Amino acid sequence: MDRPVDSNPDPAAGGSRRRARSWDAPVLVALASVLVALVYNGVQASNSAQQLDQGQRTLRQGQNTLKLSSAAQTFTTFMEMHDHIVRSGAEIHKAALAFVEDSSDDNKLRLLNAITPLEGIVFALEGGVLPADAGEVWANYLACDYRLAKEAFGEPLSEWVPTLAAFAQRTAVRPELCPVHL
Repeated sequence: MDRPVDSNPDPAAGGSRRRARSWDAPVLVALASVLVALVYNGVQASNSAQQLDQGQRTLRQGQNTLKLSSAAQTFTTFMEMHDHIVRSGAEIHKAALAFVEDSSDDNKLRLLNAITPLEGIVFALEGGVLPADAGEVWANYLACDYRLAKEAFGEPLSEWVPTLAAFAQRTAVRPELCPVHL
């Protein structure tokens, strides 16, 4: 009898070959899926790195902007305070002259009103509200203005402006550096 010839005489081996061939397609699909996932993850990691880099650049730009804004605000505050001190000095000079000529209560009040704003500036300087270096710039102005008002008033003003009075006493300013004397 003729039997069909089986090219694989070992049934166990033939069966495993068929199984190996039947697994080829799913294994290839799985490997392709893993490969696609790896490529996708690589692209995502690259995008994430670019976004992180962009975020860090944006953060640095924001920090630089904040520093510049802070410096501009400090400069503006300094200039406003400087203008206020100079204007107060001019008003103290006028009030001191008026008080020396006529020591009426109105002129006394005018002199005290002229010197009082400087009390707040010295308080802010000593309290750390204003930059400490500003005190170096303003020391002569503040001490000279206090001395002029005290000279016109004829007695210490420490009752009305104690912080300014203490500051003026601590500040070594030669009299010739003060622009106005009575």
